[in-house]
Amino acid sequence: MHKVTGRLSKILSIILGTALSAVFFMAAWAKVSGNPGTKEVFTTLEMEPHGRIIIGIIEAAAAFLLVTHKYSATGALLGFAVMIGAFIAHGTKLGFVLSEADGGFLSLQMLIAASLCLGVMWLERHDLPIVGKLFDLEDERTSL
Repeated sequence: MHKVTGRLSKILSIILGTALSAVFFMAAWAKVSGNPGTKEVFTTLEMEPHGRIIIGIIEAAAAFLLVTHKYSATGALLGFAVMIGAFIAHGTKLGFVLSEADGGFLSLQMLIAASLCLGVMWLERHDLPIVGKLFDLEDERTSL
C-alpha cells in the first residue's frame, strides 16, 4: 500500500473508530444504567433485565476495542454483530419506528453504526481475527 494512502486510511479508521466508540459507550451506558426506554425495549423482546445488561456489556467491550489501535477491527466486528442483532429485533418484534417521538431515529442510528463498523472492518481488515490473514494473501497475489 502506498504510504500516503496507508496513512490516510489509518487516520480515517481512527476517526470512525472514535465516533463509533462514543455511540457504543452511550448505548451501553443507557442499557447498563437501566434507562426506562431501554427497559421498555428489552421487556418487549422478553430479554429484561439479563439480555439488556449483557448486550450493554458487549457494547462497552466493542467501544473499548474500537479505541485500541491493535483491536479496532475486532471491536468493529463485535459492534457489527450487535447491530445485526438489533436489526433482527427491530425487523421481527419492535418495528423500525419505536414511537412518534423517535420517528425512526434509532433505526437510522443503527444503520449508520453498522455502516461505520463495516468501514472500520474494511480499513483494518488485515487485523481481523481468522480472516485477516486471507487479505494478506490477496494483497500478495495482486502485487505480483
